[in-house]
Amino acid sequence: MVITGGLAFYANERRIEANEQRVIAQREAAAARAASDYLVGTFELSDPATENPRTITALTILAAAPSAPGSNWPISRRSRFG
Repeated sequence: MVITGGLAFYANERRIEANEQRVIAQREAAAARAASDYLVGTFELSDPATENPRTITALTILAAAPSAPGSNWPISRRSRFG
């Protein structure tokens, strides 16, 4: 009886810990998806049909990108780099 109670307590503790880890993993996955979507969207801004493909660089793409996901303001190099 005591062993069964101890095992039930242990199993419940592991269940609680697993639920906490699941919540953390879901948050991290959402952050990763948001970062991925932001970067993909940023690089979709460059259009070789309207710009010279030889002059498109990652720096020019990032300079034209929104400063934060969901933001419409361009990155300010002065505010980001002092």
